[in-house]
Parts: sequence; structure tokens; C-alpha cells
Amino acid sequence: MVAMKNFLKILPLVFFIILILHVIPVCAKTQGKTAFAVTSDGEVFLMIPSSEKKIHHINQRGVIVNRFGEEGPGEGEILAPIDMLLWKEKLYILDLFGPQIKIFSKEGKLLGTIGKNFPKEQQMSKPFMMRIHHDEEKQSDFIYTLDVGKHLIMVFSLDGKYMNGISLNPDYEKYFEWMTSFNIDEESNFWFTTDSLEDIALRHVLVFRKDGTLLKELSMSKTARGGFLTDIIPLPEGEFMVADSALSTSSSAYTGALILFDSKGEPKDKKAIYDNKTSRFYSPRRVTLSAGGIYVLSSEDRLLHLDNNFEVLHSWSLQ
Repeated sequence: MVAMKNFLKILPLVFFIILILHVIPVCAKTQGKTAFAVTSDGEVFLMIPSSEKKIHHINQRGVIVNRFGEEGPGEGEILAPIDMLLWKEKLYILDLFGPQIKIFSKEGKLLGTIGKNFPKEQQMSKPFMMRIHHDEEKQSDFIYTLDVGKHLIMVFSLDGKYMNGISLNPDYEKYFEWMTSFNIDEESNFWFTTDSLEDIALRHVLVFRKDGTLLKELSMSKTARGGFLTDIIPLPEGEFMVADSALSTSSSAYTGALILFDSKGEPKDKKAIYDNKTSRFYSPRRVTLSAGGIYVLSSEDRLLHLDNNFEVLHSWSLQ
């Protein structure tokens, strides 16, 4: 009985240590703490894990109109968010605590949770990024999480059912350790960037078919070598854009750029991001394309709205 009482006293500490060991490695891999989603009419939902309320709703004028998502492990709370998507008027937030996906209305009401109380083989281990994609063949929408713990792409239905796990070509499993971004194109192919500060030869764009077989492997060691690859956007006809994020934010260093490539991996254009409002360059970390233009989250904690010519229209400081 005495031993049990002593164990119960240290149980919170044990739980805290387990949580830290599970969360910190993946949070370090995300290269930042913030994610965002943009509505068709230009409103922004910004996820700031360091904030007391994690989700900030910002209107077209840059004014915060709502905050929600209290910190914690309970219902409607968010503890360790690492990614967020907006899909058909609902916010999907990937929380490392669980891990699980929490679904909110745009007003902040909890609508559901995915991953809670799943059997072990269906549970996420160390999810890194999340995408939602419409599968034309199945005529349905699915959630795809890149799980660097299980070396799988895990697939869930929007109503919370586990569908399957997709393994990649075994020869490329080693790249899970170096994956820095993940996306899906209109043909349901999976796109990844890999990078390493220690070995430039690991800087690649990898594309896999929906069954996990390799479609193409493109080396970025010569064409994008100024910074660190942090995001990829597939474009029509096999072209793509990467965010090459600066390794340093000092004014004398490389400031990063959005780089456009053709389908063979040859660079077509390179766009540095300069904001006349602040008279400085910004290093892109995450990129979203919307009907209203291009939205970029910078390494300097600034959200920038660009037109299709990559000129900055508006920008907001997140600090």
C-alpha cells in the first residue's frame, strides 16, 4: 500500500516526462510553431502554440475577431498543435497530445476528434504534417497524416474512421528522418521535400504514386542550396514550387526565396519576398495558395499576402 501511494505521488512527473519525450522531437522537426489556413474570401485562421488561446481568427483587414482553443488536454482544448487545415468550413488541428486530430467550426466549437481511443495499430505515433485531399477515384475526401514514427502515410475519413496506412518504396524509408514537408497533387501523388544541414546530398524532392511506388526523385543540391527546404506546392503539369528558407535571418545573409521548377526539376524562376511596408526581405517557411493569391508564413514570424506576381499586398506581425 505504501509503495502504491509513493507511485501515485510521482505519477504526474512520469506522465510529464513521457509527454516531453514524445512531443519535443517532432516539434523540433517542424522548424517552427505556427500554422495557418485561409478562407476563400481572405480571412485567416492562425495557429500560435505559444498563445494562451491557440487559434486566432483574423479578418481581411488584419484585425483579430476571435480567439479560441484553450491550452490543455481536455475536450475542446489543444495542448501541442503542429498543423492546421481548413476544409469545407471546418478547421482540422493536428495535436501531438494523443496524438489526435481535433475538428472545430470556424466559430471555435468542437465538432469531433479523430484518433481518440483507436486500437494501437490505428493510432498515430509521431505525425509531422497533415493534408486533406479529394480522391477522384473513390469520390470522397480523406485526411492524410505523414507519420515519421511509423514510417507511414496514415489515411482517415472525414468522419473519423481509420482507412489504411500507405508504405513508401522500402528503398526510401531512410528519408523519413529527413522529410521537411508533404503535399498531394491533383492526381493523388505524394510530394515530399527532404533536407539536412549536415549533408546537402540529402536535399531532394520525392514524388510517390498513391500506392507508395516511386514516381520521380529530383536532387535539389545544386538548384536550391541557399537555405533549407521547408514546403512544397505541386502545380499543374508536374511543375512545383518550394520554399527555400534562410538559415539565418541576419540582414547580410541569404534571405530565402520561393523557387519555381518545371516537371524535370529545372528552376524556372526564383522570387525573393520583399515587403515595402517594413523595407525588408522575409524568409518563407510555409506557403498556401488561395483564390486571393499566395500566403506565406515567414521564419521571422510574419504572415504575408502576395499577389500572383509575388508582390506583397499585406503583411501582419505575429509577435
